[in-house]
Formats: sequence, structure tokens, C-alpha cells
Amino acid sequence: GKLLYYAVVAWGVNFTGYVIDYGTFPDQHRRYFTLRQATKGLQQVFPGTGQEGAWRAGLDALVNDLVCKEWKRDDGVGLRISRCLIDANDGNAAGTVYDFCRQSAHAAIVMPSRGKGVTASATPFSDYRRKAGDRVSEFNWRIPACQGRNAVRFVLFDTNYWKSFVRSRLRVAKGDAGALQIFGKKPENHRMFAEQLTAEYSIRTEGRGRIVDEWQMRPGRTDNH
Repeated sequence: GKLLYYAVVAWGVNFTGYVIDYGTFPDQHRRYFTLRQATKGLQQVFPGTGQEGAWRAGLDALVNDLVCKEWKRDDGVGLRISRCLIDANDGNAAGTVYDFCRQSAHAAIVMPSRGKGVTASATPFSDYRRKAGDRVSEFNWRIPACQGRNAVRFVLFDTNYWKSFVRSRLRVAKGDAGALQIFGKKPENHRMFAEQLTAEYSIRTEGRGRIVDEWQMRPGRTDNH
């Protein structure tokens, strides 16, 4: 309701990754802060708006800035964002996110995303029955077929699988295929980002012949954005 959190990641074909930018909108102009400590929120930047109007104005400003930005590769080649996923799991904000993605000037790039924590006792994504028009991946995500005149395609993914997947990328040694690295040379500059990444922990559970890492919040942690 107050800030929009974002991260920009560049991926190779073997899932070698690089976190090349992250932050919040509005920018708080400091490396470390909690949501409670944020002094400049969306409605301060866009006075006269209600919550939905502030969300929409914030998405317009942030997405336009990010998708129009060019990042230079080591060889000098400029790259731009090819896919921008926007969290639509918050029921209060889902309508605003869907409307924004449908009406945005960058509609070819932006897409709502929804995470679903598939437990060991639940039906896995691999057992999903594909319907006409669905796009299904072996990596536990799918894009259901679009229904209705004003419907928007969205990506649905298994959060338990992908949280474990990202953790495994962070554990790969630098230089090995599949490693996920963070920009810069001073780890202390990434304290806030690291605290967000470690706000949850996994519990290995077994059910229906499957073993799954199920993720949940650590006690006392409030910021997990």
C-alpha cells in the first residue's frame, strides 16, 4: 500500500543469473530501511489519489522507467527488459494490476503473476490437465488460456518450487553454470536485499509420494517484499 518493490535480473540459457538492479518506488534514497521507516510513500508522490489511484500512478511511473532503461553488457551490447511480471496475489490490488497490464503502453512486456504454494499433499503442477490455449512449462509454471473479452493472460507459478530454485542458484559457486550473483563488491550494501531473501525458511515435508520444501515466514520478520 505504501511502496512498490522491484528487482531486475538477467538470466542466461543455463539459468546463470545476475541481479543487476533492485529498489523501491518511491526511492527512499538510502540503502537500508524497513517498510515502517519509509518516509515517502505513493500517496505523498501522487497527492489527491486514493489507494487504487496511487497504485496505478506508481505502476505507470516505475514500469515506464524500467522497461525504457538500457543495461550494458560486458561487451557493450545494450539490453532491455523482455518480460516484466507484476505480483497480483494481493486481492485488494489484483484488479488494479490486471487493468494496468491490459491498458499499459507496455502491454506486450508486462504480465500479472500469481504464486501458489503447492504443498506435498497437494496436486503438483506436473499433474495439471492442459486445456486448449494453455501454455505449460516443465518448470512448474503455466499461463492459462485467456477467457472473456477483457481478460488478461497471467502466469501462475509454484512458489515453493521457485523459492527453492532461487536458493539453489545462490548456493552455486561464482563461475559455475547456474550461479546467481548480485552486483557490486560490497556485501554490506545489500543488507536489506539479503534480509528480504532470508525472511522465510523451508521445511522439508513428504506426502503422496512427494518430498517438497514448504516455505514460511521466520518469527519476528515483517518485511518480505
